[in-house]
Amino acid sequence: MKKEMLINVLQPEECRIAVLENNRLEELYICLLYTSPSPRDRG
Repeated sequence: MKKEMLINVLQPEECRIAVLENNRLEELYICLLYTSPSPRDRG
């Protein structure tokens, strides 16, 4: 049984994690990272 974990963090506000078992997608996680706007970004 072959298991792999693929992690994608190309976008700074998003992290995607996929778990493959025998080249088949078994789990998929998507984490959205929010940051509060800095004072200069507020209108």
